[in-house]
Amino acid sequence: MEHWLWIILAALSFECKGQDTVTQPAGDVSATEGDTVTLGCTFQTSYTAYLFWYKQEVNGYPKYMLMRWTGTGENAEEFKKDRFDATFNNKSVPLQISSAAVTDSAVYYCALSGGSTKLIFGRGTRLTVETKEEYKPSFYKFKDNSTSLCLATGFSRLRAADKEKNNTFSNITGAVRIDGDSLFNQVAYLSSEESGQCETEGGPVDCDDSLQPDPQVNLVSLTVLGLRLLFMKTVVFNVLLTLRLWITS
Repeated sequence: MEHWLWIILAALSFECKGQDTVTQPAGDVSATEGDTVTLGCTFQTSYTAYLFWYKQEVNGYPKYMLMRWTGTGENAEEFKKDRFDATFNNKSVPLQISSAAVTDSAVYYCALSGGSTKLIFGRGTRLTVETKEEYKPSFYKFKDNSTSLCLATGFSRLRAADKEKNNTFSNITGAVRIDGDSLFNQVAYLSSEESGQCETEGGPVDCDDSLQPDPQVNLVSLTVLGLRLLFMKTVVFNVLLTLRLWITS
């Protein structure tokens, strides 16, 4: 069955009240690489139920993963059944992710098509998969006039900065991954009382707009400039030679 047809017909509804309902457990889910993760989803309908799962990455759109109904189902090509599977159990269809990878981190939505043509979506469950290796955060303090920041960087556990410096960091600011990176980074503003709680081996780092020259960069820049001048000289020489031949001919 063409899943895009269901998307076009869908009227997005979160925990819709009525005869047809979809419920996903509240709260985020954390896992480690290689774990088997199960994301819950229960539903209520008096009609033949078709259940869907979607994956939405940061700044992305929901990707269709799979569909299940009584006794059968299908998976999208990108989401192989050996890693992404769901079993239709009366009033539930939990999603199971085997051998979880860092790239599986996303928000997962369960959706129901029951007594109407529209899809009824659950609220979604955020899954965060962390690397097996544990890296402790490094802390750096940045100052610019009256503003002070604390940067925690290069850590593998989502709450590592919160646990080590819970007076400075909190779940409110949130740790993030730079695109393509497997480690987390987190920034917090420092009050005057917290200014001493962001220690670094080298001490505070003052924000400065000045740039220090790099000898290697300078050498490359001079080389490029020299090649450009040589190219321009060659072009001028060829033009003059062509004009001379044209005049004498």
